[in-house]
Amino acid sequence: MFRKYFKLRHEKIYFYSFLIAYVSLFLPWLRLLAFFVPGIILPFGSLTAILLTFSAIHFFWAKRKQKVLAISNIVIGSLCILCGIGHFLGYQPSVSFVGGLYTYFIGVYLSILGSIGILISGILGVKHKKKME
Repeated sequence: MFRKYFKLRHEKIYFYSFLIAYVSLFLPWLRLLAFFVPGIILPFGSLTAILLTFSAIHFFWAKRKQKVLAISNIVIGSLCILCGIGHFLGYQPSVSFVGGLYTYFIGVYLSILGSIGILISGILGVKHKKKME
């Protein structure tokens, strides 16, 4: 189904990276004692969710209008990476203070990985746009 819709390489990379990043919001980002906290309820996770939703709406709107708007993917991918790094920096004092009762979990790593993929798809989209001109 998606093979016909996403014909270009950077569109496929964007789609799969978006899925990885968005699914990671519902995975645990932080473990507090015996509780797993999903990323969607944390401040940086909710900001990442807003950015990814805006990115998806913008991408599919541009796809429908037959435009290549890769600069927005570069900006949103960079901001999502910064949100992931901000999560690490924001909770680092708590993790080191409590001494192992707080730990990072798989969701934040997948979010950063998906955001890097969105950034790469934006860079490839800019290269494709320059090649088409």
